[in-house]
Amino acid sequence: MKKCFAVFVFISVLLVSSGFADTENVNGIMWTYTVSNGKASIYKSSSSSAISTSTTGAITIPSTLGGYPVTIIESSAFYNCSGLTSVTIPDSVTSIGTAAFSGCSGLASVTIPDSVTSIGAAAFSGCSGLASVTIPDSVTSIGHGAFQYCSGLTSVTIPDSVTSIGHGAFQYCSGLTSVTIPDSVTSIGSDAFRDCSGLTSVTIPDSVTSIGMYAFSGCSGLASVTIPDSVTSIGDYAFNGCNSALFDTSTIPGVKLVDGWAIGYESTLSGSLDLTGIRGFVSPAFSGCSGLTSVTIPESVTSIGSDAFRDCSGLTSVTIPDSVTSIGYRAFYNCSGLTSVTIPESVTSIGDYAFFGCSGLTSVTIPDSVTSIGDFAFSGCSGLMSFSVDANNPNYA
Repeated sequence: MKKCFAVFVFISVLLVSSGFADTENVNGIMWTYTVSNGKASIYKSSSSSAISTSTTGAITIPSTLGGYPVTIIESSAFYNCSGLTSVTIPDSVTSIGTAAFSGCSGLASVTIPDSVTSIGAAAFSGCSGLASVTIPDSVTSIGHGAFQYCSGLTSVTIPDSVTSIGHGAFQYCSGLTSVTIPDSVTSIGSDAFRDCSGLTSVTIPDSVTSIGMYAFSGCSGLASVTIPDSVTSIGDYAFNGCNSALFDTSTIPGVKLVDGWAIGYESTLSGSLDLTGIRGFVSPAFSGCSGLTSVTIPESVTSIGSDAFRDCSGLTSVTIPDSVTSIGYRAFYNCSGLTSVTIPESVTSIGDYAFFGCSGLTSVTIPDSVTSIGDFAFSGCSGLMSFSVDANNPNYA
């Protein structure tokens, strides 16, 4: 008898430590779960979700299943359970997995307890009915695309515990009108608030050091933004498509450098721009800045990169210093307001389409230092009355 009991205990311990899957009916809902190391996880099998996708209305996730505490909501556990209207998550849960509630379009409210420390990538992606969400102080990171396509979301409060806002975390949340970013956040990921067209203002705290590519791109309603001096990196097109009156030069603490590269204040710039301090390379940070009227490029710059000032239709003057050796592909493409440009003798190459569509350009002088002019470099310059190439340049003899 004792031997049989010992074998039973051994098998029980083995099952608990190695893990197993099971189901349990709680309040009329059949739950699928796994057990590992004495803890249960809400589980999506290869053939079905944790509960039937036809389940409707409000549900409360059990705190225990099979006598084991529920600690994890696994990836895609409630994927496409579109009939759910509200979900209450118990205090036992510490982690919400990738795409856990993705596609729950009818979900209007969710209660996330203080026990949760991480919200996975795309956890609530496509929950278009979700109007508001409170993220508890226990959460330290918001995963990539966590609330992506939550078009009904109007406000969100990010707690002081969060240090990073993931790539695309609130992308396409078109109904989002306000967001509070706490002092704990150090980075805002690429596409984090992309196409949040209803967002009207955002304050970026002094703790933030980087803003990713396209972070606020398409935020057409954004009328106010404060960028602190702590920010050392702003990705290309970070504010692309934002309200043209968003910035004036007085609100910008200075164009910053990352390994010698200019960083991306985008199409929101207006007036004059002095790039003093930039060294090495002018990136496509200023592409589409239609309100930009003049640019002074310092002698620390050696290359004007591809698309650097593309579609800056209001640009009337630019000073290119003797330090520049190359003008890249489409660098001044469609700068229709540009009337004249002097290319210094330091320049050796002019890229394809470099001045394409500069219809206001009336005169250009190409120095003998230039050894290559790209295809269609000056095509569409319908106002060009004077085009001079140094007679001593053997490359164009």
